[in-house]
Amino acid sequence: MKTFGTMAVLSVATAVVVGGIGCARQVPYTPGVDPLSVTNYPKVTTTGDLANWLVVAHPTVVKEGVLKVSTPVRLTSKTGQWSKVQYRYQFLDDKGTPVRAQPDWVPVTLEPQQQVFMTGNSLDSNAADWRLEIRPQR
Repeated sequence: MKTFGTMAVLSVATAVVVGGIGCARQVPYTPGVDPLSVTNYPKVTTTGDLANWLVVAHPTVVKEGVLKVSTPVRLTSKTGQWSKVQYRYQFLDDKGTPVRAQPDWVPVTLEPQQQVFMTGNSLDSNAADWRLEIRPQR
């Protein structure tokens, strides 16, 4: 208890020295700069819990008015260890900006060692690029 009281007194003293109680300059919190550029961002991302259990094969991408993507995904766990996940595609225009309309999350059960094709269609004909996010089902 004595240590807590000492810390409280020091905190108040510091506030008074810095500029008075209630008069301290307010500085907004600022996030750091992402070292991963938009162009180098991975096409497929997942949560840390799933990253060690999922493998992804080369996706098929077709542009027929809208962008259509099919990504083969496989769960590498042992027999009997299935996983319920959700996935969604994000579609971007030729400048890397998300297009206005985006698909919703799609639930899927992944069986061990069985390849599943996660598919998505852009809802906007301006889509030129894509990303796939996979997370545990919520």
